[in-house]
Amino acid sequence: MEREVLAIFVGGIIGITLGSFSTFKKGFAEGYVRNTGRGFIWKKLLGEEHAIIAVRKVFGPLALVIGVALIVWGLVVLVAA
Repeated sequence: MEREVLAIFVGGIIGITLGSFSTFKKGFAEGYVRNTGRGFIWKKLLGEEHAIIAVRKVFGPLALVIGVALIVWGLVVLVAA
């Protein structure tokens, strides 16, 4: 049970880190869209400028929320056990 909780915490920390980088760090969203496979798909679908805006204003905050939710869920599981 402790390994599962640890995995949930690590997933939450990764989500918060990537979400905050893509939302707040200048240049991270541009590099993500230009250099990754998923970014390439979004660039083909939306165009480069709109894909960067989507990463910065949609996917970054979504990753932050999911990361916080994972940490809260891990705390609930830890307290309930």
